[in-house]
Amino acid sequence: MTVLADDWTAVTPDEKSSKAAFEKAFVTGPERVIQDAANPDGGTKKKFILQTGGYYDLHTYVMSGMELPKTNAAFEAKMAKSAFSELINIDAEIYDQTRDTIVGISDSCHGFNDKTLGKLVVASNAAISYCKEAIDSLQDEEDINLKAHLDVLLDEKYKKPENIDEDYKAARESALAVLDNLKEEAEKKKKETDQIILELTAFKNKTILDKDMVDFLHKQYETGPVTTRSTGTEKKDANGNKQQPYATFLDAEATKALNDYNDAVTKSKKEWDKWVRATAIAATTAWFGPLGWIAMGIETDEAIKARAAYEAQESKKNESQSKRADIVKLLKHVKLLTFQFNELIPKMSSAIEAMGELSMLFSTQAESYETLGTHIKNIAKGAKAESWRTRKAWISKRIEKAVGTFKEILQAAEEFRASTNLQKKMPGKA
Repeated sequence: MTVLADDWTAVTPDEKSSKAAFEKAFVTGPERVIQDAANPDGGTKKKFILQTGGYYDLHTYVMSGMELPKTNAAFEAKMAKSAFSELINIDAEIYDQTRDTIVGISDSCHGFNDKTLGKLVVASNAAISYCKEAIDSLQDEEDINLKAHLDVLLDEKYKKPENIDEDYKAARESALAVLDNLKEEAEKKKKETDQIILELTAFKNKTILDKDMVDFLHKQYETGPVTTRSTGTEKKDANGNKQQPYATFLDAEATKALNDYNDAVTKSKKEWDKWVRATAIAATTAWFGPLGWIAMGIETDEAIKARAAYEAQESKKNESQSKRADIVKLLKHVKLLTFQFNELIPKMSSAIEAMGELSMLFSTQAESYETLGTHIKNIAKGAKAESWRTRKAWISKRIEKAVGTFKEILQAAEEFRASTNLQKKMPGKA
C-alpha cells in the first residue's frame, strides 16, 4: 500500500473525520483492485485483479465443457450404448451415470457462457468506464474537476467566514455535484458487479455438485476402488477379486497414451502457473486436444511431443471400428473432465473473491464520496487556521495519487480485456 507524506496534522474531530474520508476515497480504496507483478523486462507492473483471480481457468473450463455433448441424444450418437455392452454387464449404471454427468456439465457450461461468462469481461469494462469518469472528474476535466473546485474552497482567504463569497459558493456546489455524480456511478457499478457475483456463485455451487460426480467417475474409470454409487461398497469381478478400473478394462493402450499426454500437459501447465503468477504477461487460451481448453502462455515441446505420440498411438488402431472409436471418445471425455476439475473450485473461489474486491472498490468509493460531500459543505470550518495550508497540500496530493491509481487500473483492465480474446490451437486440432 502506498504511504504518502503526512504533512497535515488533524486536531479537531472534524479534521480527523475529513482526513480519514479523503484517505479512504483516494488512496486505500482504489489500490485494492490492482496487484504488483514482476515485469519480464525488469521492475514491476500492475495487474487487474481478475487477471490474477482465476478468470482464465474458469473460462477454459467453460469452453471445454461446451465441447462435450449437450443432450442425451448427442451423447448416444457419439458413444453408442451398444459399444459398452461388456462394461454394462459388469456395471449396469455406469453408462447412464457417465452420460448424465457429461451432458449435465455441458448444459451448465453452455448456460453459463450464454448468460454470465461475458459479464466477467463486462466487469472490466465497468472498471474502465468508472476510472475514466473518475480521472476526468477528479483532475483532468479542465476547470470543472474536483481538484479545481477544492483549490477555491481551500484558499486561505476563506479562513475568515466573512470572506465567503459567490465564487466560494459556486465552487462548493460544483464540488458537491462532482461527488454526487461519482457516487451514483460507483453505486451503479457495484450493483452490476454484485449481480455477477450472484451468478458466479450459483455456477460454482452447481460445479461443486458436478465435481462430486466427476470424482466418482475418475475413481470408477481410472484410479479405483470401483464402487457402487448408492452404497459405496466395492465391486468384485467374476473371480471375486477387486474390480479393476474400467479404463484399463476398456482399452489399456488408449488409457496409457491419454495418461502420458495428461502428465505432460499438467507439467507444462504447472510451469505456466508459476510463471503467470510471477510476471505481468497476459495468458492465452490454448487447445490441448483430449484435455480441452487450458490457460497457457506457451506450448512446451514436451506437451507437443506427447500430443504427437498420443495421435500416433491412435493411428495404429483401426479407427473404422466403431466400437473402439466410441470407447476412446468416452475415455477422452472422462479424462477431459478429470483434468479440468483439477483445482477448479479454488479457482472459481478466487474469481468470486476478485469480483468481491471490485464490488468493494465501488462500495467504498460511493460511501467515501457521500462522506466527503458532508465535509465539503462545511469545509471552511474543517481545519484550524494554522493547518489550512498543509491541509490543502495534503488533499491535493491524495487526489493526484487517486488519479495515478485510476490510470493504473485503467491500463491493467484494458490489458486484461484484450487478453480475454486470445486463444490458439495446438497442432493436430481438427
